[in-house]
Amino acid sequence: MYSELLLGAALLILAAWVAYRAVRTIGRRNPDTPVTVQTRLPVAGEPGSIDKDQLRVLKKLAVPGVDYKALSKEQAEILLDCVAYVQSVWETDLQRRFSELPARSLEESLTIILDHESYRERVVTWHQGLEDENDLFVPDDACHAAVKFHLAQTA
Repeated sequence: MYSELLLGAALLILAAWVAYRAVRTIGRRNPDTPVTVQTRLPVAGEPGSIDKDQLRVLKKLAVPGVDYKALSKEQAEILLDCVAYVQSVWETDLQRRFSELPARSLEESLTIILDHESYRERVVTWHQGLEDENDLFVPDDACHAAVKFHLAQTA
């Protein structure tokens, strides 16, 4: 008798927990919330901890879909890595000036990178290597092909 009551109580608690998690998940997927570059950035660091140099560079680049002051230092670094990658593909592969890149194309290219964790990791690794070797070479991989294809349609 007690084992049946304990089993029933355990199932009731489990059902309540599953319902709670489902409600929380549905609440996060608000269809009215626009999906922007910022919402695609991974959650990392303390929101608003962006440093002055990062803020200055991002404002100068005018990256669309981003509230710069709400970014963490880590998110800003990822975003700067991604912009540098797009800039390198645009300038090196397509031989265009970065100032000629439409804001919409930049935003879409950043979306391509940020929507794929492996692309994002690849770009961060590439930018770290760039700082070490000072070489703009972008390896020909899936990330490069996707970004280059998208930018070539813009050019």
